[in-house]
Amino acid sequence: MPPDTQTTCSVRTDERLEAVDVTDRVASAVPDDVDAGTCHLFSQHTTAGILVNEDEPRLRTDLESSHETGPDIGHRHDELDGNTVRLAPLA
Repeated sequence: MPPDTQTTCSVRTDERLEAVDVTDRVASAVPDDVDAGTCHLFSQHTTAGILVNEDEPRLRTDLESSHETGPDIGHRHDELDGNTVRLAPLA
């Protein structure tokens, strides 16, 4: 059994909402001699997500359009006024 390995991959986007297929990057991070095991993916950014699905163009369009909110009206969580637990001072 090969030892545990860890690889970091950065993904940059140009759009506010953008789906990026990282399949090839993940596959290249898995050593060639591994024929069974588990691959864990983790996003360090709070507004990024990982979706495991087929990269089917119409599905991608549906996912992106389901998040449309019209003009940039903002969101309540954009207000950085200390209203969340993680931004509050530690007691």
